Amino acid sequence: LGKLRQEGLATRRQLEEERRMVEPLKKQLAAKDEEMDKLQRVSDRQVMELSEQRARYGHVLDKDADREQSVKTLRDRIAELEGELGERARDAVTMSQKIAAMKAETTEAKSELLKERE
Repeated sequence: LGKLRQEGLATRRQLEEERRMVEPLKKQLAAKDEEMDKLQRVSDRQVMELSEQRARYGHVLDKDADREQSVKTLRDRIAELEGELGERARDAVTMSQKIAAMKAETTEAKSELLKERE
């Protein structure tokens, strides 16, 4: 019976010692849990703020995308018009050459008529 009592006391002392060792670890774990909760709240708040900003300014981003598309469309149209302008310029040069040739023919014909009249 005495031996059992000694073993019980030894076990009780060992349990108390283990409890003393576990208590600081529990406190550390609780502190870590609290820190994790704080970080989670901060993260949740940041996500909410970003969502609010997206809701508030999303239309601006959409307008920017629309503007970029409009600019691209305008640039394409400008390129088409420049191409047409180039064609018209070539046509104008050709017409000028034809007019010059006709003037030369007319001048030549006039001088021949004048020679014939003389």
